[in-house]
Amino acid sequence: MIMNGEITAKITFTIEEMHSIYENMREITIMGTKELVPTNKNSSSIPYNEDSWKISVDGETKTFTWSDKNCDVTSDAKQLLGLRTFIQHIVEGKDSYKKLPKAEGGYE
Repeated sequence: MIMNGEITAKITFTIEEMHSIYENMREITIMGTKELVPTNKNSSSIPYNEDSWKISVDGETKTFTWSDKNCDVTSDAKQLLGLRTFIQHIVEGKDSYKKLPKAEGGYE
């Protein structure tokens, strides 16, 4: 909501959606070692995305933090962005998401 605080919605995935998300996670070997810090930090962009994920699979938990503040983004970070976009498209199709009020304000 940017200027007006936060709003939450209860989002529930179908079994098929959960399977497709899990398959996407398997394709990028989500529980494998990830290189998320770019080697070239000579340039930056504003605004930028910053993500922090905590993922648990079969009793193992991993935490990933990455951003696209630097112009160069690692291939592993691009894979996580792809997963986020995949999940975001599913969420945006949900009625509970569509019923949320429009965001007001913005970042300069």
